[in-house]
Amino acid sequence: MTIDIIKKIISSNLNIPIDKIKPKSHFVRHLNADSLDVYQIVMNIETEYGFEFSTKEISNFKRVNDIVKMVDEKMLMGN
Repeated sequence: MTIDIIKKIISSNLNIPIDKIKPKSHFVRHLNADSLDVYQIVMNIETEYGFEFSTKEISNFKRVNDIVKMVDEKMLMGN
C-alpha cells in the first residue's frame, strides 16, 4: 500500500518509529520536520515511484496524507 511505503520513507528520513507516523500527521507540528527534511522525503518518494512532483505540488505537502493522495493520483494517471 502507498501509505506503508511512504511511512517507511518518512521513518527512515526522520529517524522516528513507523507507528508514530499517522496519515494526518503534520510534518512540522507532529513530526518535527523542517523544509529540508520534507524535500529529502519527497526526493526519496520520487526515486521510489519513478516520477517527479512539481514545485506547486510539493508546496501543498503539509501532512502525510497529502503526499499519499498525490502519489495515488499520479499512479492512476500513469505518471
